[in-house]
Amino acid sequence: MEKLKIANFVIEIRKNLRSGNVFIKFNEKLGSVTTKVLLKSNEIVIKIDDEEYTIETADYFHINVQSFYNLLVKDHFISFRFITDENQFNSELITTNLGSGINYEKLKLSISNEDVKVTCSNCDSLLTIEKDVNFKRILELPSSSMAISDWFCHLHDGDKIFNNPEHCNNNHVNDKECFNEETQVFKPKINDIFYGPFHLLLSSQLLEMNRLRPKKTVPSLMHCKRCLQLMCKRSGNSCLTFWWENVKFNGKYLYNGISSPIDLVKKVISNHLSCDSLSFLSPIIKIIFESVNPSTGQKMHILLQIMDKNLKLLKLNLESFKIMEVKTIKVMYLNLNHLNSDDDERTLKYWQKDINTMTFEFSFKMFHLFTEYLDEQSSTIPEMYRFNNSFQLSYIEIV
Repeated sequence: MEKLKIANFVIEIRKNLRSGNVFIKFNEKLGSVTTKVLLKSNEIVIKIDDEEYTIETADYFHINVQSFYNLLVKDHFISFRFITDENQFNSELITTNLGSGINYEKLKLSISNEDVKVTCSNCDSLLTIEKDVNFKRILELPSSSMAISDWFCHLHDGDKIFNNPEHCNNNHVNDKECFNEETQVFKPKINDIFYGPFHLLLSSQLLEMNRLRPKKTVPSLMHCKRCLQLMCKRSGNSCLTFWWENVKFNGKYLYNGISSPIDLVKKVISNHLSCDSLSFLSPIIKIIFESVNPSTGQKMHILLQIMDKNLKLLKLNLESFKIMEVKTIKVMYLNLNHLNSDDDERTLKYWQKDINTMTFEFSFKMFHLFTEYLDEQSSTIPEMYRFNNSFQLSYIEIV
């Protein structure tokens, strides 16, 4: 028999419950081989016929060797549960710190007080009429949970970068110059950037529109005329909404130190769950990620419910064969590429009406990258534990 190799090995550690859930995935189906699992105080031994795998755990916990239970051997997976530590439970420290254990770190912009070239991230085609642009106002857009009137409390002219409540006064620019109440669309001026976590708004007066071309299937979406990369969508007649990963400023993305779409999604989720966002006060946290299919114009959604904000996960390094700790968020997610049934539509509407739900909009590309990431993380969990009412269990590593 060809030697079986471990594809993934993860342990969920729950200190309060003094328990560990082990999920081991092999590259090939276990078939009819003889499988044995041995627990020792400081290691886990997996025997498959004449092959043996040993994973040392002493650096993280000790195992109660008499607590082995819930063994499952099926297809590519072995999973089981055990109790950690053999000491008697005497007391528990109750903390008054309500935080999630996730640190908030504001996304830092790469744009400073200098002229910048605004280009397509794929082919470097210049997107603006002028070769260099100097932005006078760079403002963070309100989240879906923030009232528009609160956003207009911020001073909207004068300094380079204004989006600070300390600057709130009665001399701010007329709200109607920045926001159309009838269409609910923001209107940046020619030297403004209004930005959200995954997109930014630029005035159409700033842009060389001949370098963008509407998609035939969905005219509201536009792609680069040179390389055909999907770039943006029309937001009324006065501005365009560009996706974060499609635009560069002097060869850099909008946020310092972030060049991967998945890293940006992780950072946005982490910041949303930090105590600064006050999300820790809610017993249930739901996030909707929304995008548009460029072929059909239909909206697509990922529904994400947070199950554990700060899960300690141990992963096996397949090169060193040592386990290492990874801070993760445990989630249940549902991918709605399109609404296939009345149940899907009802679920989406229910989530959209829930006050505990935050909605983010991102690109079609990022939608699929994030879906692939969630699916990949979910594949480490046996199928019988993975699904619940159409939702799927997965992990998101905290950056």
